Amino acid sequence: MKLNIPIDKKLHLAVGMTAGFLVALAALHFNLPHQAAVLFAALAGAVLGIGKELYDKMHPETHTMDIKDALFTAAGGLIGGILGSFVLPLISNV
Repeated sequence: MKLNIPIDKKLHLAVGMTAGFLVALAALHFNLPHQAAVLFAALAGAVLGIGKELYDKMHPETHTMDIKDALFTAAGGLIGGILGSFVLPLISNV
């Protein structure tokens, strides 16, 4: 089954994943539990996504606000947080 996801949504997901991954690594660096790292990563993705869409709303002449963009960014934050918090420590000494 092929999912027909627009490139814009894929980019929001990728940015959220990158942010979530980095936030999770930072949380682990400060010895926070894995669950906290994932939570902070998901929150970072949500804040980033909502912030971007609020920016789009304030600049309607050049940007289009879309709640789905914020959701894809937030989902990316969660996915990146899970990858950073649980997968990376399995393959390294984090």
